[in-house]
Amino acid sequence: LLNFSIGFITDFEGSNASNSTSELMDMYSKVPNNFKTWLIGDALYRDGYGYYKGTDVGYSRFTFATGILGLLSYCGLVFYLIFNIRSERINFLTKVSILFLFLILMGKGVAIFFPILFLLYLLSPEPSVDNKDKVL
Repeated sequence: LLNFSIGFITDFEGSNASNSTSELMDMYSKVPNNFKTWLIGDALYRDGYGYYKGTDVGYSRFTFATGILGLLSYCGLVFYLIFNIRSERINFLTKVSILFLFLILMGKGVAIFFPILFLLYLLSPEPSVDNKDKVL
């Protein structure tokens, strides 16, 4: 386990990190080849038992499946949930850190933060209204 976890420090070329990095760079080179796929996607997330178009990069998979519109919708929903969680324990710095982590992880694979964020959002207390006569 020690060799697996930190072996790339002493022997990067023979480690799993080297293989993963080279595969990831190949996956980044795969982009949609037509306007329809860029805009609304191909509606395919998997290709049989493998990744559609052979890519596991989160941004690419969402783009291939749902297009830029779907990717922006998904990212927008995650941003909305992150910044609308009302909790004393989750301050602004924590929210920015979660957002940063989401953006980084989407560069490696598909980051599914939605279930956790949705639960935190639902468990957030309602904002208090100071003036009850105020109409929203």
